Amino acid sequence: MCLIGADGGHSAEANWRLGEFLVTSLTAYRRWHYASDSDTDATAADVLNGGYKINHNQLSQELRVKFPRMGDVDAVAGLYYFQQKLHVQAITQYGADAAAWLSGIPNGLLPTYAQYSPALAGLLLYNNTQWDLYSTPETHSYAAFGQATWHVTPRWNITAGLRETYEKKQETVWRDTPRSLLNGQTVTALVSQKVAPFQVSTDKTSPSFVLSTDYHATPSLMYFASVSRGEKAGGVNTSLPATGQTTDSLIVKPETATSYEAGLRGEFFQRRLRFSVDAFYTHVSDYQATYIATVNGNVAQLLTNVGSVRTQGVEGELTAVPFTGLTLTATGSFNDATYAAYKNGPCPAGSTVSVCDLTGRPVAGAPRWIANASARYEHNVTDRLTGYGVAEYSFRSHYYGYLDDSPYSRTGGYGLLNLRAGLRAADGRWDFSVWGRNVTDKHYVANYLSYGSLLPGVYVPFFGEFASYGATLRAQF
Repeated sequence: MCLIGADGGHSAEANWRLGEFLVTSLTAYRRWHYASDSDTDATAADVLNGGYKINHNQLSQELRVKFPRMGDVDAVAGLYYFQQKLHVQAITQYGADAAAWLSGIPNGLLPTYAQYSPALAGLLLYNNTQWDLYSTPETHSYAAFGQATWHVTPRWNITAGLRETYEKKQETVWRDTPRSLLNGQTVTALVSQKVAPFQVSTDKTSPSFVLSTDYHATPSLMYFASVSRGEKAGGVNTSLPATGQTTDSLIVKPETATSYEAGLRGEFFQRRLRFSVDAFYTHVSDYQATYIATVNGNVAQLLTNVGSVRTQGVEGELTAVPFTGLTLTATGSFNDATYAAYKNGPCPAGSTVSVCDLTGRPVAGAPRWIANASARYEHNVTDRLTGYGVAEYSFRSHYYGYLDDSPYSRTGGYGLLNLRAGLRAADGRWDFSVWGRNVTDKHYVANYLSYGSLLPGVYVPFFGEFASYGATLRAQF
């Protein structure tokens, strides 16, 4: 896989005092470019390569007003605007072995069989061709929000917040006639695969809220609880519709989550020991997930709404400072994530039906157990230099790496160890470190990709980063 990227941006914050009101303006602009090229089929055969070239620009503006204290109430309100524009070129390249792979017939026999089969003759045209798909997604989002905290007593607070968001997404999509990888010329025989520009758009107004309370039983112990509702934005896929579908199938609805949480936090021994623990329950409707679809004989990765999801569990964090310079941290969570309703799900390889009910099955990509531990030690080498060392360990239990919960996509649990040591200036102007990631060189699969009916029974593994070592120098001017 080859990745090339460049990014940059600017931000500005301005504050004004208007009597007892504090007005804050936050403006930010960001631009980035991304290009990738990878062996999509992940085999030694020259079947399928894919990549993207993306140019991205976004602008955001927030205007916020903090009100003067009104009795026992603090309040803030504001407006928000966000704009995002992209130009996406999705590249799919079929290699010299594409027709043989898709048909299951050796390259040497294909030309002979193709004389008697129009379908095989059509597949042969795929060999050594590039299919360029273009899209120009654009987002405009507007929001008004407000939040207030009522200090019921010196120890008890209640906070309520509300946000109303209107968001519109639109894009133009088109595909050029496939061209030859050998001479760069358009393949006239595939001119039917050219798609004229068409537009897709969607818009929605969504409310979000939070209601929380916290109670300080003692100066070092606090109880808290909250209920909230929020949305992960919807959008439009930068693709052609899947075979047999209309352009409306490219629209993805927002993912709506309603969450409940309760727990406690504490600190003791002059903050040398700090902890937090909480229990949570979340229901997600219109859960978003990616899947592989066949688009006019081509392969496309699409985002879709798969139904509803329920997650519940507990999580905790513990930080200890046994002596000055040494900080020990441990975090852990148990998350029971299942599909609450997913009746029209994809079927794993070997199934005799095309649609499977995955209700009650584990959510793909969600391990039940996660644990992290770290140790950091710092010591002043001189008045101007500080030395430090860091060890970090992270563990994930097994989970399913693809949407259909196939046993072939079940990843094993794994743990990773990262190490870092360095020196930094006391004034923070520079920092130099040497580091190692996954220093035990653990080989593990992060997720899988399935090509469904196009390549039945094939689950392509995507491995995590192997052991790597390097050095980093950071400087401020």
